[in-house]
Amino acid sequence: MTWRQWTSERNETIQAQGRWRTVQDLHGNNRADRNLPDGSTVVAFASNDYLGLTSIPW
Repeated sequence: MTWRQWTSERNETIQAQGRWRTVQDLHGNNRADRNLPDGSTVVAFASNDYLGLTSIPW
């Protein structure tokens, strides 16, 4: 199995399990509050997501 095949199968498995992560873009207008695609508002305190906290379903 090639690396490309392995990663492709692994990604498909993760997506099928509903664990595929979509990074949310919170940039714009230099404001602290941001609107997410679902209409909810968040406050951005950092510029990175090192711990993956943006993927927690609050």
